Amino acid sequence: MNIYFNRNFSSIELLFKEIKKYNKKVNLFYTRSTVNIKSKYAKVFKEPKNLNEYLDFCSKHKIDYFYPWKNIEIFYGNELLFKEIGVKILLPTSSIKNYNLIDDKSKFYKYINSFLPELIPEFRTIKKLKDFSPKYDKIKNKNNLICMKPSKGIYASGFKLILENVDIFEKIQNNKDKYIISKKYLETILPKTFEEIILIEYINGDEFSYDVFCDNGKIIFGTIRQKHKEQSDFQTIVKNKFIKKVTKKIVKKMNLSNFINFQFISKKTGEIYILEINPRMSGGIPQCNISGINYSELLIDYLDNKNIDKKLKKQNFNIKVGSKRKYIKLD
Repeated sequence: MNIYFNRNFSSIELLFKEIKKYNKKVNLFYTRSTVNIKSKYAKVFKEPKNLNEYLDFCSKHKIDYFYPWKNIEIFYGNELLFKEIGVKILLPTSSIKNYNLIDDKSKFYKYINSFLPELIPEFRTIKKLKDFSPKYDKIKNKNNLICMKPSKGIYASGFKLILENVDIFEKIQNNKDKYIISKKYLETILPKTFEEIILIEYINGDEFSYDVFCDNGKIIFGTIRQKHKEQSDFQTIVKNKFIKKVTKKIVKKMNLSNFINFQFISKKTGEIYILEINPRMSGGIPQCNISGINYSELLIDYLDNKNIDKKLKKQNFNIKVGSKRKYIKLD
């Protein structure tokens, strides 16, 4: 079996290691924009530049499965071209429309709000400076803080917590916190028009990362990691019926496939909201393995049409995952 990954998460080498440990006959291929990254477990090549080069690469190396991330948009509508050369391309959504829906947080929030309104806190979108203050005031009250983030973007790019108290702002600026900005200063630097920004309540609580593997709208396996706000040096593998329930609905409605990462956040009062969906593997996949179900093994077995039911029964919970990847079973 030959599997090809193109530009993926930073800890993918750990995934490669587990795959090769489980099945040495699996050949792994990896492409990057530069080839100065070395791998002990995968053959590394320079990233193809266009669709034809990707097809040539897959044909040359006799790829069976292609798991794309970089340039993913160009593969939608061209699945048959890969199928003709014996390659199954593992796309996260059944259509480019659904992929773009996930990629645009504003559209995604509106979509989720249409059938799971309890998952979305009140928010507004703006593209013009003149709309900033009126829309900010609509969702601001004395008990909450507002943050802003671009409709499109990955990681924490463009995220800002907006503060009205200038003294606090100046104090924080002395500590060079790049994620905080004053409302007054923000209004002086925003241009008259700009790319769409989301204004939404800032929730300062525990985050939950749910890494699932899906097949045509059905979750095959998954693990929930709780990221503790007050104890950031570790995460915990947990059960959460609410998160599993709403994720199941989203996966089915959007007909999602392959590895998908769901991000949630909780208030101290118990409400849970969705932050985003990442249509790809997350960097926490290796940490999920400590739950007792090994994602690398399950992926290979599932692609090889083997029964994985017995392995899924081995999953454990209340396991603490250390920041240095030291794993501790909690009492």
